[in-house]
Amino acid sequence: MFKLVRMDHLEKINIKFTKSHNLPDIKMKDNNDNIVHVKLYGKAVIKAKCREYLNGRITQEFENGDFEFSFSVPEHETFWYGVILSFGNKAKIIEPQDIIARFEAEPIRKAEEFLQIDNSPKNIIKLGVQKNERNQTI
Repeated sequence: MFKLVRMDHLEKINIKFTKSHNLPDIKMKDNNDNIVHVKLYGKAVIKAKCREYLNGRITQEFENGDFEFSFSVPEHETFWYGVILSFGNKAKIIEPQDIIARFEAEPIRKAEEFLQIDNSPKNIIKLGVQKNERNQTI
């Protein structure tokens, strides 16, 4: 198969590529999940990845190349969630509020998991910057 989102300057031709699908079989597959409609704000550098992996559409583009992107996914499916996490600070969920809360809680949950691995006095990590006598970061 060809990924159209990876192609630019497409041209319509008369050759057809077709494959028949049995619609009831497709609908039965993993159909017990709620569909959630997500809108995110993305930096220009992740635009192609959003189009390819999140299978949605750009709803607004800004002069600097940043964009708003809308897509619909099964709520408890993890692929889309991981894709957005991989974008780091280059993407921000705009709506819905429960998904925003889920993404805001993720760094806190990860930090708590990390700090609870072994909190004995010899393994406690001091957070902050240490300076030497010349006020240089060490």
